[in-house]
Amino acid sequence: MQAVIMAAGQSTRIYPLNLVRPKPLMRIWNKCILKRDLDQLNGLVDEVIIIVGYKKELIVKKIGGKYKDLTINYIEQKERKGTGHAVLQVKDLIKDKFIVINGDDLYSKKDIKNCLKHKYCVLGKETKEPWRFGVFGLDGNKVKSLVEKPKNVISGIVNTGVYVFDRKIFDILKKVKVSERGEIEITDAVRELAKKEEVYCEIVKDYWYPIGTVKDWIRVNLIFLKRVFFK
Repeated sequence: MQAVIMAAGQSTRIYPLNLVRPKPLMRIWNKCILKRDLDQLNGLVDEVIIIVGYKKELIVKKIGGKYKDLTINYIEQKERKGTGHAVLQVKDLIKDKFIVINGDDLYSKKDIKNCLKHKYCVLGKETKEPWRFGVFGLDGNKVKSLVEKPKNVISGIVNTGVYVFDRKIFDILKKVKVSERGEIEITDAVRELAKKEEVYCEIVKDYWYPIGTVKDWIRVNLIFLKRVFFK
C-alpha cells in the first residue's frame, strides 16, 4: 500500500515563518508536522511518496529515505499548478490503491484506517467554519457534491484533505478543467469520481488539525502541550 503526501507548497499564509523552512517541517511541540503524519501512516502503508517543491532540499535532508517501517520516496512538483497537478506527478509511481493527505495538516491513524476500508473515500469533519474549506454534500455516507469555500453555509461536513483513490483518478485528473485560479484542483476530480463511483465519506472520530495560518499553528501547539502536561 502506498501513501502520497502533498508537501510542495510555499504556504504564504504563514509568512514570515515560511522563510526559513517549509510548513511541513514546522514543529508541533517536539516534532515536525511531516514526521507526525508519517507516524500515523506507519503500519498502514509500506511506501510514502512525498511531493516536494518549496525548499525541497530541507525536507529530503530531514526525512531521508527511510522513516521507521516506511520507505520514503520523493518527486518534485516543479510548477505550482494545484493539488490535482501535484497528484498527477506521482502517476508513474503508483501501483494501485493509494491514499493522499495534505502535508501541512495533522491526522489520526484511527481516522486514516477507517478511510482505507473503502475503495474510494474522503475524510470529512463537521465544523462551524465551513467557509474556510470545501463542503461535502452527502447522501447518507456517500459524496454527491463538493463546494469550495461556500459563503452562505452556516455548518457542514468539510473536506479535511484525505483521499483514498486508485489509478482511475489519473485519467480523471487529466480531463479536469483548469480552475479560475489557473490550477488543477483535486476537489474537481473528487466531484467527477463521485459521478461514476461510490465515494464514501468517513467522519473524523479522533482528530484533524488544519494548520493554515500562524494562529492555527499556535493553537495546535497549545493543544499538544496540554496533552503532554495534562494527561
